Amino acid sequence: MTKTIIEAGAEGNDLYATDEHWTCEFEDNVRRQLGVYVEIMDFYEATGDEKFAECPWMVQFEILPHEPSRGGRAFDDETLECIDEAVGTDLEYRHERMREHLKGYGGGVPLTRQITTGISAPGKELPTPTGKVEGDDPVWPMFEKYEDAKAYAKALLEQRVEGLMCLIGFVLDQPYNGMGDTGWDLLRPAVMEVAA
Repeated sequence: MTKTIIEAGAEGNDLYATDEHWTCEFEDNVRRQLGVYVEIMDFYEATGDEKFAECPWMVQFEILPHEPSRGGRAFDDETLECIDEAVGTDLEYRHERMREHLKGYGGGVPLTRQITTGISAPGKELPTPTGKVEGDDPVWPMFEKYEDAKAYAKALLEQRVEGLMCLIGFVLDQPYNGMGDTGWDLLRPAVMEVAA
């Protein structure tokens, strides 16, 4: 396997995993590599809600394109200009900034529910979340300490993501909202060129 897991995000608090075999194909018949972005957020700091003061660290997983397209609808000219100014000609760094933009603006496919409700490999116990945020969907695992949240996220990337990415078509077929939009609909604006 060629799976790589790296630290990501502006402060290096998040994780990103990809593998050359994690691909999908849209109607243009081009295979595109995917990755899984894990945001580890201090939810108490983000919301100021006292109910998260004791257990602030939330873990959230999303599928993103490994190499977003500059010509996709997900990127307006102003965003691309800011990315270009920040990164210059370093292509890998450019893709990292584009993935962060997608993650920040809802351009990823939610994966938290699917990845956190699996069975662990024998002999490989996961750190146990000390809390959770419940809504309609998903349930986000919460932790008292950042280190525990990161260990949990890394363990899930190592133990469960491979199986989900082997079934990527089924994962992307699932609706993510009440209107019936699917994961394909979320990724398409980030990878498909806008027709001139």
